[in-house]
Amino acid sequence: VEVLGINAARNPQKLKANIGIVPESESPPSFLTPSEFLQFVGKLRGLKEIEKKVEYWLDWFGMQEKRDTMC
Repeated sequence: VEVLGINAARNPQKLKANIGIVPESESPPSFLTPSEFLQFVGKLRGLKEIEKKVEYWLDWFGMQEKRDTMC
């Protein structure tokens, strides 16, 4: 099976890197802090320099004060 021209069986990671989901509810996992959640998503996506990007997005969303509180 091919999706977006990518063989899903041979290249599942490549395929997953090109698609996403939009959940009906916008509630992040209650067992993670905002910082942990962003790190988790970054690792799933295979991002480099995750810490630097986490800091950027925490600043962008104005979440630095809440970075270590549970969601």
